[in-house]
Amino acid sequence: MPAKELPDAERQAVCALLAALEPFRELRATMPLQYVTAFLLVAYEEGLGVGDYAERAETSISVMSRHLLDIGLRDRHMKPGFDLVTYRANPMELRKHEYALTDKGRALAHKILRAWGK
Repeated sequence: MPAKELPDAERQAVCALLAALEPFRELRATMPLQYVTAFLLVAYEEGLGVGDYAERAETSISVMSRHLLDIGLRDRHMKPGFDLVTYRANPMELRKHEYALTDKGRALAHKILRAWGK
């Protein structure tokens, strides 16, 4: 017995989600979901530290740190990254970093939202 298809409204939602994710595929055809998640967490709430994003993603600080590096200006291997996020030292606690979208990251966020129809 063949599986039932999703209802039309749900299929349209899936189509919209695929369109919204396409800008990531344009950056890299095999863009890891972890990078997408890290980017979206920063886009949703800029100015937090790596520990905050790690907690929200339910992953370790070291893993989130690698993901944020990889979507930053230079990846963890000092090769060019995606330049989607940047960080600065927290003025009150210089050992802590605050992450924010770069201009390229902000443009990507707008492209995603337009593709999703929001």
